[in-house]
Amino acid sequence: MRYVTSTLLLLSLCFVIFACAESEDDTTQASFSSSTPTSLPTATPTTVRRTLTLPPKKTPTATPVLVESTPTNNNNFFDEGYKYHENKDWPSAIDKFRLALVANPNHISSFYYRGISHNHMRNYSLAISDLTNVILLASDMEYVRNNSDETIVAMIEENGFASFMGKLYTLRADAFAGDNQHENVVTDITTALNDWDPALADRIVGHNLRGIAHSDLGNHSEALDDLEVVSYTIENYDLIDILEVPYIKSLLVQGLDLISLNREEESVQVFSKIIAFNPDDNTHNFVLTKAYLSRALAFWRLERYEESNRDIAMCKIRGGIGGDIEMCDVFK
Repeated sequence: MRYVTSTLLLLSLCFVIFACAESEDDTTQASFSSSTPTSLPTATPTTVRRTLTLPPKKTPTATPVLVESTPTNNNNFFDEGYKYHENKDWPSAIDKFRLALVANPNHISSFYYRGISHNHMRNYSLAISDLTNVILLASDMEYVRNNSDETIVAMIEENGFASFMGKLYTLRADAFAGDNQHENVVTDITTALNDWDPALADRIVGHNLRGIAHSDLGNHSEALDDLEVVSYTIENYDLIDILEVPYIKSLLVQGLDLISLNREEESVQVFSKIIAFNPDDNTHNFVLTKAYLSRALAFWRLERYEESNRDIAMCKIRGGIGGDIEMCDVFK
């Protein structure tokens, strides 16, 4: 009876945690600073449990459906849209990119940046559509060069075409994640990691997205495989300051997956790592509240009731600071 009750509590806890997730900053491409390394360091630690593999590059096979256009007519609209995009004025950017695409329906850069803008606006189906168009149109480097602005061309010349394709699939997976299309997230990230050569930041994003998708699908072992890559890589390549938000979120989901696999002792260690990370920083108060609540559940399932009650009390304290105290009543 106790196990059944704890299972119901875990389900309730997961609902509370992920129903409130949108109140935190999304773990998207925007979470990654321009200072993030674009490749793995040459000195790989000898204690690596899982590593980010670099698959062979692959030549795209998709053939774009071309539409007659006048490429030179779209430049002003695109330039205006790009300025709005850089200033995070997503609605204005979307409108200018729309006008740019009227002038040139094949303009890859307009689809690309409009897709990212739609994703920020949570217009996930529109973001998916735009990014799919980029994937279809980006058939080869010469075509991209003739139908893109200098930012896309520079991105490809600096990191390689396979890296650009890996980024595209990762961006579309992020939109799929927003639309709760978990199986498509897994498919796109698997394509990005296995068929292309995304940069390090995109690989971390990809493993994080696929891990969370696996967790949502109930594939807890597969989720742990991906999420442990995320936390291990961030920890061992000194990226915590740059990737702080995805790091602590990956730990949170890891802990919940461990509970689902009846590995409560390990989950306690993971939640304790979150709590020790920066306990007095209200920036992460919502995640810290969830970490206390989740560790309380793990302690409760281990029949360590005194520690569980202590964490519930801390959950209510942290929840009171951030206005999230209701989630701490899951044990009632």
